[in-house]
Order: sequence, then structure tokens, then C-alpha cells
Amino acid sequence: QKIQQQLQDLGEVSTPHFEASPELEMELESRQLQQEKKITRCSGKETFPMKLHRLLLDLENMEDGASMATFFPDGNAFVIKDAKKFEEKVLHTYFPRMKNF
Repeated sequence: QKIQQQLQDLGEVSTPHFEASPELEMELESRQLQQEKKITRCSGKETFPMKLHRLLLDLENMEDGASMATFFPDGNAFVIKDAKKFEEKVLHTYFPRMKNF
């Protein structure tokens, strides 16, 4: 991928681009939700990693969510930027049994 990116930067390779129709986007989103429900249903409950991942995704949509915690650019890890704010505003909503962070 790095080589392909470098070639693209040089303008030697073009990556095809298309815009999905709203119907296709809705279908893809629906399939993703169905898959998430299927995984949850199979295990009987949402696992800790699943819940943590959902929490971090939800933070991305919150107004000040990125100031509390965010994924690293590569998406392989996350960082909690403001532990106190994270604990006060978010943590107990997703993990009500946790006493403190």
C-alpha cells in the first residue's frame, strides 16, 4: 500500500473513484448493522471489546467527543485524552458497574 500511495503521489497511478448512490449507502449500512446484531446475538450479549468499540465510535459523533478520546489515524489503537471528562460524561453510560476509571 505504501508503494501504491507513493506512486499516486507522483501521479503515475490513478485510483478509480465512484460515488455510491444513496440507496447503495443505505443498503451497506443496513448490512453492517445486521452483521453487528448477528455477532451480538450469537454471543448472547455485547462483549467488552464490542462495547468499547461502540463507545469510541459514538464519541466520534459527539460534539466534544474527540476531546475526550479518539482512535489513532491508523485505527489500530485509541487514546483517552481527558480521563476525568471521559469518566464523568461517558464511561458510566456504557459501563454502569465501574466505580471509577
